[in-house]
Amino acid sequence: MAGLCEGGNEPPGSLKAMNSNSSDPDVLKITKSFMGKGVRMKIQNIGEPVTMSSLLSVDHHKLAVILDWQCERRTYILKEASKNNLFGMLHFWLVFLDNAAEDRMINSAAMETNDTRMLSSEDPLLSELESLLILLNSQFTLVRSGYQQDQFLLQDVYKILPRLPLILTPPRKWSPGQKYPDSLKRDDFGGVTLQTSVVKMKEESWEHFLDPRYKHINSYSKKSYAMSKRLATYHNFKLNVTPTPFWGFPINVTSTGIFYNGAVGLLQQKKVDMSSAGFQYRKKRMDVVDYSGEIGKNEGTFIFLKPSLSDITNIYTLPFTPSVWLTYFVVLAVLTVAMFIVQNAERQMDHSDTTEPTTIADAVMTTIAVVCQEGTSRDPKNLSSRILFLSMLMLSLFVTVSYSAIIISLLQTTYSAIQTLADLVDSPFELTMKDFNPNIGYIKETTDPVVERLYYTKILTKPHSQAFTSSEVGVKRIRQGMHAFHGDADAYKLILDTFEEHEKCKLKTIDMYPSFQSAIAVQKGSALKEYFMRSTRWLRESGILDRETKYWIIQLPKCQGNAESFTSVRIQDFYPALLVLAYGAAIAVGVLVLENLYSRFKTMKIDKLKTVR
Repeated sequence: MAGLCEGGNEPPGSLKAMNSNSSDPDVLKITKSFMGKGVRMKIQNIGEPVTMSSLLSVDHHKLAVILDWQCERRTYILKEASKNNLFGMLHFWLVFLDNAAEDRMINSAAMETNDTRMLSSEDPLLSELESLLILLNSQFTLVRSGYQQDQFLLQDVYKILPRLPLILTPPRKWSPGQKYPDSLKRDDFGGVTLQTSVVKMKEESWEHFLDPRYKHINSYSKKSYAMSKRLATYHNFKLNVTPTPFWGFPINVTSTGIFYNGAVGLLQQKKVDMSSAGFQYRKKRMDVVDYSGEIGKNEGTFIFLKPSLSDITNIYTLPFTPSVWLTYFVVLAVLTVAMFIVQNAERQMDHSDTTEPTTIADAVMTTIAVVCQEGTSRDPKNLSSRILFLSMLMLSLFVTVSYSAIIISLLQTTYSAIQTLADLVDSPFELTMKDFNPNIGYIKETTDPVVERLYYTKILTKPHSQAFTSSEVGVKRIRQGMHAFHGDADAYKLILDTFEEHEKCKLKTIDMYPSFQSAIAVQKGSALKEYFMRSTRWLRESGILDRETKYWIIQLPKCQGNAESFTSVRIQDFYPALLVLAYGAAIAVGVLVLENLYSRFKTMKIDKLKTVR
């Protein structure tokens, strides 16, 4: 708590707080009383010079300042306080008016009404207070005598903006011993006009800016402007709009600071009071603007169709686990050896010279023929060989049926292992992004190693025209498969209009940006910040923000009826089988050529021996 008055004999820079000695018993008594109630006091001894900024400086605690209007140099005190921004939220000013000032206020019109009024240029107090920065977040109260004994009338004075007239609230009555009355709410701005800016793309016209038919174009800027209109209704003010094509990027860096273009530049140059464009929180911008009420997230994502399992991996190795495959081949090896032994034993028991002996190669080929359901060229004759062949046929049958059933299932299965941005980067997907300034500029600010790897391995390795493209081209590539496009509401609109229902059921999205909240921005140090923060919080809690988001931002189409149940088989799906066939044909032709060469070589050698003899 500080009481201010300036004596006429003091130099202009000296002020006195509690115009007394700190050792005075009355001062000590008053100090003890306030201290007992938890009120901090600062006592300035008589004759000690002090500057206004040091006397009234506060960090986190609040300070009550009492000023007598009869001080000879009150104008200097008030101007110094205004110059040092001492009319903020932490300073509570009580200004006791003299008799002449009280008479002028009593004679002023509408002093006893319940309506807040603006002071016109004819008001006598205007010449004293109009040049002061007593803004919305200030607590500057004029105190005059009431109409009853020991009664005071309290009236707050403030401005909506520095350029607007002063506002004087209706009087509040107070008597010593009573609870100090709360200040009246200042949510009603009285129909004043605030300058604002919106981000409008170059290709769109202002006539179509709020047309629902075009809401998929520049959707987030339109939603932000709609929320600003909600704030205007809530606080009773009007908007004078200045369109700009940019949110705001640095265009000039000097020793005095960074200068921006677009909506940030308009705020920095104080050409607008607020921006109706939703700004993502950027550390660099915080030096030139203040972020006010949050109005939701910008939800641009990578959109792609979940690929078929055969697009990512070889499905012909998936039906059985490695242990099953190993067991199967071990059993086949044992049966092949058993077949070799049994068939040779059968030949010896038959005592037939017409039956050729069985080699291990013959046994292997017979096993392959049985596994492939091709039968065998040599029928078993005795009981042991028949049991062996029956066992191999039964094993082959069960394995083939199980394998075929699982392959059919895998042909209709989509690959669902791509769940994170890192999975997408490591996949064979081709990536492109919407040709949009925030997408292009995000790489300069991100510190996420996954995002950096995405840019440098998937995006920046291609020409700009291929890496950054329009939503129309991006959505077309999505439909072709194995392509992920980073888009937002306009891409969702194209998907909604062009995709079949079964394609919508295969859609998958992955976020690249963190959960960035966007907010309405105001001038640096503006008193509007706190009021917009409270009102946007109310709009969010009441559901109005959610309603505006769903109205302006087209959502990703939802799958209806799980139409993803059937897809046609493509060549890609059985491509590994075609490769096996092609490799087998090539090997067979090669072996045939080698056999012919070997046969000719052997014939030539025999003929040569005959010639020698």
